[in-house]
Amino acid sequence: MTLGAFDTFVAVDWTGAVGRRHPGIAVALAEPGRAAPRLIWPDDGGAWSRAGVLAWLGEVAAGCRLLVGFDFSFSLPFVDLGAYAPGLDGVPVPSRARDLWAWLDALAAGTPGAEDLGPGTIASDGPLAAYFLTRKPAGRHFQRRFRLTEHLCREAGQGNAQCVFHLIGPNQVGKASLAGMRLLHRLDGVAVWPFDRVRAGASVAVEIYTGLCIRDAGLGQRKVADHAGLAEALSALASDAVAPDGGAAALSDHGADALIGAAWLRARAGDAQLWRPRALSAKVRRAEGWTFGVV
Repeated sequence: MTLGAFDTFVAVDWTGAVGRRHPGIAVALAEPGRAAPRLIWPDDGGAWSRAGVLAWLGEVAAGCRLLVGFDFSFSLPFVDLGAYAPGLDGVPVPSRARDLWAWLDALAAGTPGAEDLGPGTIASDGPLAAYFLTRKPAGRHFQRRFRLTEHLCREAGQGNAQCVFHLIGPNQVGKASLAGMRLLHRLDGVAVWPFDRVRAGASVAVEIYTGLCIRDAGLGQRKVADHAGLAEALSALASDAVAPDGGAAALSDHGADALIGAAWLRARAGDAQLWRPRALSAKVRRAEGWTFGVV
C-alpha cells in the first residue's frame, strides 16, 4: 500500500547560505504523467528566498495534493548515542524531531545569519556549538555521527550521505539542514513523513537525497549540469526531456538536481516499499526520520 495518488510533485534543492535571496535554491514541479518537469521561479523572476519557498508551497498545497521533496536532513543523529547532544549538561535538549525543530528555530532567531530562516549562530555559538566541526578547532563534543538512514544509504551504495555536524568543505550539508529544520517547524498544511500521521488526501513532505535520485536514474556519481545529462536521467525516470529553448546555458547543477528530483518523486511515489523501510522503527520515526528512497 502507498499513500495514494498525488496531484503535483515538487523537489527543492536547498541551501543554508547567509542572505535573503539564494541562487543555490532551485524548485522544480512535475505533474502526473510523463510531461517534462519544469523549474519554478518567484513572481519577480529573481532568486528564491527560503521564506518565499515556504509561502509558495503553502499556496500549492492549498489547491492540490502535493508531494514535496526537500534535499536536506530532517533531523540530527539520535539513535546511535540515544540523544541529539549527549553530554550537554543543564540544557533541556529535545528527544523528538518536531520538538528539535522548534528548539533550533528559537536558538537561531535574532542571531547573525538567521534572516530568511537561516541557521544563524547555532553551529558557532550557544549550546550546540560544541558538537560541530567548523573552520575553528572542532567542538569538544564533535563526532562524525550519522542517522540510521544515512548509514544504510552509504552501506547500500545509494550515495555518500554526509555527517550533518561536519561544516567544512563543498559537500557539507549541516547549515542547509539547520535552515531546513526551521522551515519544517513553520510548514503548515503539509504532513512531514515519517514523523506525522498522514490523513487521507493530505499533502506530504519527504526528505530526498538528489545524489540517490541521480544514481537511481543510472548516472552513477555524475553531477548533472547540462541538458544532455538531464535528458538521460529524465528518460530513465519515464519523463520527457526538458526543452533547452533559450536556457541551455543557464541550466545549473541546482536546477538539474531539482528537475531530476521532481521526476524521480513522480516515478517512485507509487512504490510501497519506499514508504515502509524495514529499519524504520518507532524510535527512528520519532527522532531521526528517513530519507525517502533508502530501503
